[in-house]
Amino acid sequence: MSDARAAVARLTPRGVGGVAVLEVRPSDALDRLRASFGRPLPAAGAIAYGTLAGPDADGPLDEVLVVGRPRGTVEVHLHGSPALVDEVERMLVGDGPRAERSPLTLEARAHAAAGTAASELGARVLLDQAAGALRDAL
Repeated sequence: MSDARAAVARLTPRGVGGVAVLEVRPSDALDRLRASFGRPLPAAGAIAYGTLAGPDADGPLDEVLVVGRPRGTVEVHLHGSPALVDEVERMLVGDGPRAERSPLTLEARAHAAAGTAASELGARVLLDQAAGALRDAL
């Protein structure tokens, strides 16, 4: 287990959720977060909103809140899609690209999730997002 892997911890349970929280302690993982966030990380007690750049030129991975904690530690609050959380965790620990990549655009993620939606209404919302409704609204 690398030092970077030990420096990233999930503070929320694995699985589908609205929000996931990763704790990043001072390490190479924190340097990778700083590079992906593209701006200074917040000091202890402060919060910064922004996006994490993806490893490819496909656009951002996700919109996140980064919360500064004591001793140089930060929390990254991101959307709770298991595939997204795994991707961000891999990026921070430096495992490189995985063999099978999940869709990372908002529309592609919505399309992929529509088939496993918990309800018909959920599937409709996801299909609207896959067609670009959320991006158009933003």
